[in-house]
Amino acid sequence: MSVDRGQRESPAGCDRPRPEWVLCSETKVSFFVLNAAYEQFLQHLKYERGMSPHTLRNYASDLEQ
Repeated sequence: MSVDRGQRESPAGCDRPRPEWVLCSETKVSFFVLNAAYEQFLQHLKYERGMSPHTLRNYASDLEQ
């Protein structure tokens, strides 16, 4: 079963078209959830995996792209 991931007009309050499977209210929540996961991942790499500052910077740069 395939999912149509086409574009549709943005709901009120959104400034640009979004994929059909993303709604504005979900986007705001998803941003905070994703940002928290991003920070937790970098903390895990730093403290539990002991990765160097250079490696952490490169991971962060890759994730921001």
